Amino acid sequence: MTSPPPERGLAGPLLWRPLVLAAIAVCTPVVVGSFHGATWAFAAAVAGFLLVAVSAWRTSAPALREVIAAGDAARALLDGRWHEEPAGPFHSREAASIAGLHSHAVRQAREVDARDRRFLMSISHELRTPLTAITGHAQLLADGLADDPQVRERSLAVIQQEAARLERLVGDIIDLARIRSNRFATTTESVDLERLGEHLAGIFADRLGDGLELRIDCEPVQIISDGERIVQVLRNLVGNALRYADSLILVEARRHQGHVVMRVCNDGEGIDPAIRDQLFEPFTGTKREGGMGLGLTISRELALALGGQLELAGDAGAGAETCFVLTLPLEPPGSGR
Repeated sequence: MTSPPPERGLAGPLLWRPLVLAAIAVCTPVVVGSFHGATWAFAAAVAGFLLVAVSAWRTSAPALREVIAAGDAARALLDGRWHEEPAGPFHSREAASIAGLHSHAVRQAREVDARDRRFLMSISHELRTPLTAITGHAQLLADGLADDPQVRERSLAVIQQEAARLERLVGDIIDLARIRSNRFATTTESVDLERLGEHLAGIFADRLGDGLELRIDCEPVQIISDGERIVQVLRNLVGNALRYADSLILVEARRHQGHVVMRVCNDGEGIDPAIRDQLFEPFTGTKREGGMGLGLTISRELALALGGQLELAGDAGAGAETCFVLTLPLEPPGSGR
């Protein structure tokens, strides 16, 4: 998102002229009174006051109208009427500053709205696919068109697979919503990365096909973090790698300058440069063979929640080895250790 324009103070040209004139009005009766008496002093005070009032109105009224117009546009923005722009041009710095902030807020609101719309459309599509398969095969069974045991067994298998896929999708959406709404809690514990790597190998022991190796090389490093969430991130990354690797998936962890750097690499085809910038957006990432395009989004959000970051290695392009790099602090930020 773009950065907001610099703010400007609301004091300045609107006030300095009236203040000078006010000073004249205050001093004039004193000076004049010393020479011409109380009557002339009173008349001078009245004249000075009127001069201040007229000058202040002429100076402030146009700028005040501009500020009111900008405020009306801001209220319209809060009501969702983004098409209403402050009526310009603006001649005062104050109104121009408010209008600039308003335009920046409009751009941000439109970006968020467009992203939310894309997200909802993607969810609708992703939900429709398994629901269509479940409905179709359920209707086939209900109509008695699956009398053949093999056909019936195949339909039941599809229903079970698509129901499991639907359950995973809903779970991922709930996780993402919790993370982004700051209702996602993490725990703090001592995590042995070498043992974590062994646990990860056990998770995928039965999922490796012929000719595919999962090699895990983690230094015996202790970090203070949420071990379950780290495993969740690595499980997402290794699960993606299973869909793309030709023969090798490598998971390694090394200590580096107060952090631990974990890499998950595979020797399959590289990432298409066309989607590189949107790789971590919902329903944009890896979706081959049952992937739903939410794993990388959730993984990056989890990495940020743990005080780290998740990135695609800079040299991971089409035809190159693909590596995702998870960097986490050895201790939680602000722990004071």
